[in-house]
Amino acid sequence: MYNPYSTLRFFFGKIFLNYWIESGTSSSFVTYLKSNKLSVEQFRNYLVSEDFFDYSTEIEKAKPESFLFQTGYLSLREGTKDMLALDYPNTEVLNSLSFLISQYILEDNSDDFTYCRSDLMAGLREINHKLVVSALNRLLASIPYDDFSAAAVQKNISDNKYDMKPQEWLYRSNIISFLRGCGVVVVAEMHTNLGRADLVVRHMDKIWVIELKVAYEGENPEKKAEKAYRQMIDKNYAKPFHDAVCIAMAIDDTVRQITHINV
Repeated sequence: MYNPYSTLRFFFGKIFLNYWIESGTSSSFVTYLKSNKLSVEQFRNYLVSEDFFDYSTEIEKAKPESFLFQTGYLSLREGTKDMLALDYPNTEVLNSLSFLISQYILEDNSDDFTYCRSDLMAGLREINHKLVVSALNRLLASIPYDDFSAAAVQKNISDNKYDMKPQEWLYRSNIISFLRGCGVVVVAEMHTNLGRADLVVRHMDKIWVIELKVAYEGENPEKKAEKAYRQMIDKNYAKPFHDAVCIAMAIDDTVRQITHINV
């Protein structure tokens, strides 16, 4: 599915850029996500029942997945044998909304989105682990406290049939949205023959394979980073990619920052 505005802009300028965000403001969408404690990544390949369309209701009272479908932010995709799937219409929309969410998170922080993105891109370009971690930590430091409070009352979140604590989901989904919002190609949960890598990031023909672990109260972040790195090696996460940069990160949940890495 393509946005006519974006298509016309491409033919006019002959340059591949993200034009969708210029076609209209999406501040109401961002406000809706944040007020309902939702994330962009939450609705990737979102499975719904086959009778999903039979239970339409007033848009103001609809469940989030129904609201987003009715307003055009989600479209129908191929699902499973007895389920349907919803997802964003195209990568342009996904990246644009990720950009808006990242801006929302960073808007009240002195290190705003522009500077944070600049450090991230420089770190990826120069293979500078410290710059990449610094940019991600600025993002994590800007996540509203209320988001953590809301996550704490949930038991777990299912991510493609893998259960994780809500705090871990909050960290991961915001990092993924930030990366996509910066225009970086990122794939989450990429499978190998032995397991699945948390994040595979591509920038300027260089592949980064990133494994994230959260150290909760009483756990050792340094050991978590070591465990994450051993997992990457043992399960061949980087094997499909020539000369990939492998980095394991441990987020200390007590300070909500990446405190240890292993490369």
